[in-house]
Amino acid sequence: MKAQIALFSLFLAATGVSTAQDKLSGADKAFAQKAAIGGLMEVEMGQMATEKASDPKVKEFGQRMVTDHGKANSELQSLASKKSLTLPSAPDGKHKAKAAKMSKLSGAEFDRAYMKDMVEDHEKDVAEFQKEADSGSDADLTSWAATTLPTLREHLQMAKDTASKVGAGGGKTSSMSSGTGSTASGNNSGSNSGSSAGNGRNSSTDQRSNNGNSTTNPSTNAPSTNR
Repeated sequence: MKAQIALFSLFLAATGVSTAQDKLSGADKAFAQKAAIGGLMEVEMGQMATEKASDPKVKEFGQRMVTDHGKANSELQSLASKKSLTLPSAPDGKHKAKAAKMSKLSGAEFDRAYMKDMVEDHEKDVAEFQKEADSGSDADLTSWAATTLPTLREHLQMAKDTASKVGAGGGKTSSMSSGTGSTASGNNSGSNSGSSAGNGRNSSTDQRSNNGNSTTNPSTNAPSTNR
Protein backbone atom coordinates (compact mmCIF):
# COMPACT_ATOMS: atom_id res chain seq x y z
CA MET A 1 0.00 0.00 0.00
CA LYS A 2 2.80 2.38 0.97
CA ALA A 3 4.56 1.55 -2.26
CA GLN A 4 1.44 2.39 -4.27
CA ILE A 5 1.05 5.73 -2.48
CA ALA A 6 4.69 6.54 -3.13
CA LEU A 7 4.32 5.76 -6.81
CA PHE A 8 1.17 7.86 -7.03
CA SER A 9 2.96 10.77 -5.34
CA LEU A 10 5.79 10.51 -7.81
CA PHE A 11 3.26 10.52 -10.66
CA LEU A 12 1.63 13.70 -9.34
CA ALA A 13 4.99 15.34 -8.88
CA ALA A 14 6.03 14.47 -12.42
CA THR A 15 2.75 15.79 -13.78
CA GLY A 16 3.16 19.00 -11.83
CA VAL A 17 6.62 19.56 -13.22
CA SER A 18 5.39 18.98 -16.73
CA THR A 19 2.52 21.41 -16.27
CA ALA A 20 4.86 24.06 -14.91
CA GLN A 21 7.11 23.67 -17.91
CA ASP A 22 4.21 24.09 -20.33
CA LYS A 23 2.74 27.12 -18.57
CA LEU A 24 3.36 30.37 -20.45
CA SER A 25 4.27 33.68 -18.85
CA GLY A 26 1.98 36.66 -19.23
CA ALA A 27 4.30 38.23 -21.81
CA ASP A 28 4.50 35.01 -23.84
CA LYS A 29 0.72 34.66 -23.82
CA ALA A 30 0.29 38.25 -24.95
CA PHE A 31 2.75 37.71 -27.80
CA ALA A 32 1.02 34.50 -28.93
CA GLN A 33 -2.42 36.12 -28.81
CA LYS A 34 -1.27 39.15 -30.79
CA ALA A 35 0.63 37.03 -33.30
CA ALA A 36 -2.46 34.90 -33.85
CA ILE A 37 -4.70 37.90 -34.49
CA GLY A 38 -2.14 39.46 -36.79
CA GLY A 39 -1.67 36.24 -38.71
CA LEU A 40 -5.41 35.81 -39.24
CA MET A 41 -5.63 39.39 -40.46
CA GLU A 42 -2.74 38.94 -42.91
CA VAL A 43 -4.51 35.95 -44.46
CA GLU A 44 -7.84 37.78 -44.73
CA MET A 45 -6.27 40.91 -46.23
CA GLY A 46 -4.07 38.85 -48.53
CA GLN A 47 -7.12 37.05 -49.88
CA MET A 48 -8.77 40.42 -50.43
CA ALA A 49 -5.71 41.61 -52.35
CA THR A 50 -5.84 38.65 -54.73
CA GLU A 51 -9.41 39.67 -55.60
CA LYS A 52 -9.36 43.48 -55.54
CA ALA A 53 -5.82 44.57 -56.47
CA SER A 54 -5.16 45.91 -59.96
CA ASP A 55 -1.37 45.54 -60.01
CA PRO A 56 -0.10 41.97 -60.58
CA LYS A 57 2.67 42.47 -58.01
CA VAL A 58 0.13 43.39 -55.35
CA LYS A 59 -1.92 40.30 -56.18
CA GLU A 60 1.24 38.21 -55.99
CA PHE A 61 2.12 39.72 -52.61
CA GLY A 62 -1.40 39.03 -51.33
CA GLN A 63 -1.17 35.37 -52.32
CA ARG A 64 2.19 35.10 -50.57
CA MET A 65 0.57 36.42 -47.39
CA VAL A 66 -2.18 33.82 -47.59
CA THR A 67 0.34 31.00 -48.04
CA ASP A 68 3.03 32.02 -45.54
CA HIS A 69 0.83 33.37 -42.77
CA GLY A 70 -1.57 30.48 -43.15
CA LYS A 71 1.34 28.12 -42.51
CA ALA A 72 2.60 30.17 -39.56
CA ASN A 73 -0.91 30.30 -38.08
CA SER A 74 -1.14 26.51 -38.15
CA GLU A 75 2.25 26.17 -36.47
CA LEU A 76 1.30 28.62 -33.73
CA GLN A 77 -2.04 26.91 -33.16
CA SER A 78 -0.33 23.55 -32.76
CA LEU A 79 2.16 25.05 -30.32
CA ALA A 80 -0.60 26.74 -28.31
CA SER A 81 -2.52 23.46 -28.02
CA LYS A 82 0.48 21.84 -26.36
CA LYS A 83 0.60 24.74 -23.91
CA SER A 84 -3.13 24.57 -23.18
CA LEU A 85 -3.50 28.09 -24.58
CA THR A 86 -6.64 29.07 -26.51
CA LEU A 87 -5.92 31.45 -29.37
CA PRO A 88 -8.39 33.77 -31.13
CA SER A 89 -10.16 32.24 -34.11
CA ALA A 90 -10.89 35.57 -35.82
CA PRO A 91 -9.41 39.09 -35.95
CA ASP A 92 -10.45 41.52 -33.22
CA GLY A 93 -12.69 44.57 -33.64
CA LYS A 94 -9.86 46.92 -34.55
CA HIS A 95 -8.63 44.68 -37.35
CA LYS A 96 -12.15 43.97 -38.58
CA ALA A 97 -12.77 47.70 -38.93
CA LYS A 98 -9.57 48.06 -40.93
CA ALA A 99 -10.59 45.20 -43.22
CA ALA A 100 -14.06 46.71 -43.70
CA LYS A 101 -12.53 50.04 -44.68
CA MET A 102 -10.12 48.38 -47.09
CA SER A 103 -12.90 46.34 -48.70
CA LYS A 104 -14.52 49.56 -49.94
CA LEU A 105 -11.47 50.42 -52.03
CA SER A 106 -10.58 49.03 -55.43
CA GLY A 107 -8.01 49.25 -58.21
CA ALA A 108 -4.98 51.49 -57.77
CA GLU A 109 -6.47 53.08 -54.65
CA PHE A 110 -6.67 49.67 -52.99
CA ASP A 111 -3.14 48.83 -54.13
CA ARG A 112 -1.66 51.91 -52.46
CA ALA A 113 -3.63 51.60 -49.22
CA TYR A 114 -2.97 47.87 -48.88
CA MET A 115 0.75 48.08 -49.52
CA LYS A 116 1.17 51.05 -47.19
CA ASP A 117 -0.56 49.02 -44.48
CA MET A 118 1.60 45.98 -45.19
CA VAL A 119 4.84 47.92 -44.81
CA GLU A 120 3.72 49.34 -41.46
CA ASP A 121 2.38 45.99 -40.21
CA HIS A 122 5.49 44.04 -41.08
CA GLU A 123 7.80 46.61 -39.51
CA LYS A 124 5.89 46.07 -36.26
CA ASP A 125 5.85 42.28 -36.76
CA VAL A 126 9.61 42.07 -37.23
CA ALA A 127 10.22 44.13 -34.08
CA GLU A 128 7.80 42.09 -31.96
CA PHE A 129 9.04 38.70 -33.18
CA GLN A 130 12.64 39.79 -32.64
CA LYS A 131 11.82 40.81 -29.07
CA GLU A 132 10.15 37.45 -28.37
CA ALA A 133 13.03 35.52 -29.94
CA ASP A 134 15.53 37.45 -27.81
CA SER A 135 13.75 37.65 -24.47
CA GLY A 136 10.78 35.26 -24.43
CA SER A 137 10.45 32.85 -21.49
CA ASP A 138 9.12 29.78 -23.28
CA ALA A 139 11.72 27.89 -25.31
CA ASP A 140 9.21 26.54 -27.85
CA LEU A 141 7.63 29.94 -28.48
CA THR A 142 10.94 31.77 -28.77
CA SER A 143 12.14 29.11 -31.19
CA TRP A 144 9.02 29.55 -33.33
CA ALA A 145 9.46 33.33 -33.31
CA ALA A 146 13.11 33.02 -34.36
CA THR A 147 12.24 30.56 -37.12
CA THR A 148 9.47 32.81 -38.46
CA LEU A 149 11.58 35.99 -38.44
CA PRO A 150 13.41 35.45 -41.77
CA THR A 151 10.08 35.06 -43.57
CA LEU A 152 8.74 38.24 -41.98
CA ARG A 153 11.86 40.16 -42.99
CA GLU A 154 11.42 38.90 -46.54
CA HIS A 155 7.77 40.01 -46.44
CA LEU A 156 8.84 43.46 -45.26
CA GLN A 157 11.31 43.90 -48.10
CA MET A 158 8.74 42.67 -50.61
CA ALA A 159 6.18 45.07 -49.16
CA LYS A 160 8.56 48.03 -49.43
CA ASP A 161 9.48 47.16 -53.03
CA THR A 162 5.87 46.71 -54.08
CA ALA A 163 4.73 49.82 -52.21
CA SER A 164 7.36 51.85 -54.05
CA LYS A 165 6.18 50.40 -57.36
CA VAL A 166 2.55 51.44 -56.82
CA GLY A 167 3.37 54.80 -55.25
CA ALA A 168 2.40 54.00 -51.67
CA GLY A 169 4.04 55.73 -48.73
CA GLY A 170 4.23 54.67 -45.08
CA GLY A 171 6.57 52.86 -42.72
CA LYS A 172 9.84 54.04 -41.25
CA THR A 173 11.24 55.03 -44.65
CA SER A 174 8.77 57.90 -44.95
CA SER A 175 9.42 59.04 -41.39
CA MET A 176 13.16 59.04 -42.00
CA SER A 177 12.70 61.01 -45.22
CA SER A 178 10.64 63.55 -43.35
CA GLY A 179 13.30 63.86 -40.68
CA THR A 180 16.02 64.27 -43.27
CA GLY A 181 14.00 66.97 -44.96
CA SER A 182 13.72 68.85 -41.68
CA THR A 183 17.46 68.61 -41.17
CA ALA A 184 18.13 69.84 -44.69
CA SER A 185 15.77 72.71 -44.11
CA GLY A 186 17.61 73.57 -40.90
CA ASN A 187 20.96 73.50 -42.70
CA ASN A 188 19.67 75.77 -45.42
CA SER A 189 18.30 78.12 -42.83
CA GLY A 190 21.65 78.19 -41.05
CA SER A 191 23.45 78.83 -44.33
CA ASN A 192 21.09 81.65 -45.24
CA SER A 193 21.52 83.18 -41.79
CA GLY A 194 25.28 82.97 -42.12
CA SER A 195 25.06 84.51 -45.59
CA SER A 196 22.87 87.31 -44.28
CA ALA A 197 25.28 87.95 -41.43
CA GLY A 198 28.15 88.00 -43.89
CA ASN A 199 26.29 90.44 -46.14
CA GLY A 200 25.63 92.60 -43.11
CA ARG A 201 29.32 92.70 -42.27
CA ASN A 202 30.21 93.53 -45.89
CA SER A 203 27.62 96.28 -45.90
CA SER A 204 29.06 97.75 -42.70
CA THR A 205 32.57 97.59 -44.15
CA ASP A 206 31.44 99.31 -47.34
CA GLN A 207 29.69 101.96 -45.32
CA ARG A 208 32.79 102.64 -43.24
CA SER A 209 34.85 102.75 -46.43
CA ASN A 210 32.43 105.21 -48.01
CA ASN A 211 32.41 107.33 -44.88
CA GLY A 212 36.20 107.40 -44.91
CA ASN A 213 36.26 108.43 -48.57
CA SER A 214 33.77 111.16 -47.96
CA THR A 215 36.09 112.83 -45.42
CA THR A 216 39.26 112.47 -47.53
CA ASN A 217 40.47 115.32 -49.69
CA PRO A 218 39.84 114.35 -53.36
CA SER A 219 43.11 115.96 -54.39
CA THR A 220 45.00 113.58 -52.13
CA ASN A 221 43.47 110.60 -53.85
CA ALA A 222 44.33 111.66 -57.35
CA PRO A 223 48.08 111.01 -57.25
CA SER A 224 47.48 107.74 -55.50
CA THR A 225 45.16 106.64 -58.30
CA ASN A 226 47.73 107.54 -60.95
CA ARG A 227 50.38 105.47 -59.23
